[in-house]
Amino acid sequence: GTPWVCIVADDVAPQGADGYVFLSWGYYEAFGESKPKLHLDGGVSEIRFSPGSAGSKNPAEHQIVMYTGALTRYGGADFLARAFHHIDNANVELWICGKGSNPEVERMATIDVRIKLLGFVPEPELEHLAQQTDIFVNPRPSNVPGNERNFPSKVLEYLSYGKPVISTWTAGLNPEYRKVLIVPEQETEEHLAATIQRALAWNSVQRQSVARGIARFLENRLWPVQAGKLTQWLAQENLYAQGHRQE
Repeated sequence: GTPWVCIVADDVAPQGADGYVFLSWGYYEAFGESKPKLHLDGGVSEIRFSPGSAGSKNPAEHQIVMYTGALTRYGGADFLARAFHHIDNANVELWICGKGSNPEVERMATIDVRIKLLGFVPEPELEHLAQQTDIFVNPRPSNVPGNERNFPSKVLEYLSYGKPVISTWTAGLNPEYRKVLIVPEQETEEHLAATIQRALAWNSVQRQSVARGIARFLENRLWPVQAGKLTQWLAQENLYAQGHRQE
C-alpha cells in the first residue's frame, strides 16, 4: 500500500513502480509508460575550483590527460589508449585509474611509456591526482549495447575540477552537456587524438573561460539542488501520499 519509485541507473526499468527516476536522458525520453517520470542524472558534492584561478598552466609544460573508471569495454579506456598513442608529444602523459584489467590497455602501456596504469586508488589520492590533471576524457563508445541507457557519471566528477572535459556523445547525456563538454567531430581514434591535442594547446584565457562556464553549469547540479528537484517532483506527483495511489 506504499507508493514506490524506481531509480533507473541502467538496464531495463522494471514494471509496477508508481514513478521512475532516470539517470539516462535517452532512456528518460524513450520511456513510454504513462507513469510519472523524472530525469535526474546526478550531482556534485562541491565545486572544487575557483573560476578566476583555473587554467594558469603554460601549454609548453608537462601535461596530464586522465581517465578514471572501470577498464571494461563499456568505459572505452582501450579506445582512449589507442587514440592517445597517436599524439606526438613527449611532454604529455595519460593517467588511467580504475578497477579491473584490460589486455588492450596493458598492451598500449607497454609500447607507449607515457601511458601510466595507476590502478584503483583511494579517494584522497584520486582527488590529488585529479587536481594535477590538465584534461579529463570520457571515451565511452556509443556503439556498445547498453551505453544508450547509461549516464556516464564520471563526467560530473570531472567537471567539478574545472578542467576541460573531452567526451564522446552517448544517448545518456542531456543535450545541456554540449555547453560544457568538448565532443570530437567523429568517434574515431584520430579525431579523439586531435581533440585532445587542441585542448592541450589552449592558453590560460581559454581555460578560464571554460572554467567559468562549468561553474555556472554545476551550480544547478549541486546535490542539494538535485535533491530539491526530486522532493518537488515527489510532492507534485503525490508520491508522498499515505497508501497506494488510486489509478
